[in-house]
Amino acid sequence: MNDKIFYRSARKGACLIWQGSRGGNGYGTVRRNKAYIYVHRLAWEVTYGPIPNGLFVMHKCDVPLCIEPTHLMLGTNADNLRDASAKGRIPNGERRENSILTESAVKEMRERYAAGGIGLESLGKKYGVCFSVARRVIRRETWGHVA
Repeated sequence: MNDKIFYRSARKGACLIWQGSRGGNGYGTVRRNKAYIYVHRLAWEVTYGPIPNGLFVMHKCDVPLCIEPTHLMLGTNADNLRDASAKGRIPNGERRENSILTESAVKEMRERYAAGGIGLESLGKKYGVCFSVARRVIRRETWGHVA
């Protein structure tokens, strides 16, 4: 760890926190070859070598400014999304900004559909969504966290 990026950091618990500039998304940035790059990616490269194409440098600690090499790991985009979802960083259900449905509406939709007498198109119209959204709700492809 003899690269100067590690001198622009400070310990906070087990994390090594970047003290320099940061982007609007909260990750540390540094200018390299006339472009800005994420410092945690640079920390990986300095410690472990080049990052293979298509891989992300992910934080085990979930601290965007952390550049502690032992807190970093490589993963695919799918790995990154799974990790974010498992840690509750991807909003779902009513937490989504553009959500039309509510948890209570989803429960009601499923109850009405299970009782019979209403098709998916009619159900969707009643709750202000299209047929395909109603179908995904009923099949639990979406809103799976709602019992």
